[in-house]
Amino acid sequence: MGIDEALRRYWLYLRGEKGLSPATLRAYRSDLADLEAHARSNWPGLPVGRWDRARLRPFLAAWGERPYRRSTLLRKYNALGAFFRYLKTTGVLRDNPLDGIPRPRRERRVPAFLSAPEMERLLALRWDGPSPARGRAILELLYSSGLRVSELTGLDTTHVDIWAGTVRVFGKGSRERVVPVGERALGALRDYARERGLAWGDRAAIRGTPLFVNARGGRLSSRSVGTLVAAWARRAAVERRVHPHVLRHSFATHLLDRGCDLRSVQEMLGHKNLSTTQIYTHVTTARLRQVYERAHPRAG
Repeated sequence: MGIDEALRRYWLYLRGEKGLSPATLRAYRSDLADLEAHARSNWPGLPVGRWDRARLRPFLAAWGERPYRRSTLLRKYNALGAFFRYLKTTGVLRDNPLDGIPRPRRERRVPAFLSAPEMERLLALRWDGPSPARGRAILELLYSSGLRVSELTGLDTTHVDIWAGTVRVFGKGSRERVVPVGERALGALRDYARERGLAWGDRAAIRGTPLFVNARGGRLSSRSVGTLVAAWARRAAVERRVHPHVLRHSFATHLLDRGCDLRSVQEMLGHKNLSTTQIYTHVTTARLRQVYERAHPRAG
């Protein structure tokens, strides 16, 4: 079986048995286009069943010479692996040629965050846009509790315990966690509740009511929150692009800067694995290095 027939069967399998959408199929085709072109140029007439690791290594090495980002290489590698697993499952290949070949490492980017002075300037702004109480409550809660924007927009009024100073959050995979809320954020939430006429004590009356609503009374969208945060940052003269996740990154970074342990930050962020939280230690370690080099007489 040649590459054309192998790919034809694979596309039928993905579309029919896997039920993938046209957009996902186009992505798979794009990621396997390099392999298809390489096979036609370098292995003309060679049956797919005779492909092996030795033939595949030069092809993968050529990827490394292209200006691909690491995330792109990883995606292409995963697409290649899925194709070879299909060929092995259907008996076309006896062994997966990727077995034993190292997988590209995932790129670990240092997250963008605001410094403490930038954060103070952002939160000190007097907003004259629509619903300033709502805007301030959103910013304060994002920074105070490190919520994802989807978690924030998914909150109901009863998820906030205004007396205990906590918020109950439903994160990725419907995992539930309870996160502390700072006094300034609680104050901003009280102001917003007064503006909306919400009575925190009447749990029955507010049950099922979205915490943050739009002008029509519906649940506020993540896009609207992003637009609000970006506009607020521009008005505060923050000289970088700011979106809701930057506030989450700032929350984690500032906690670690002030001595909070990594496990507690992991729990508050709702990360399943500690390795996900450890990316913030790169930020704090780099900052410690800068402080050391400025302060130590023999650092330079």
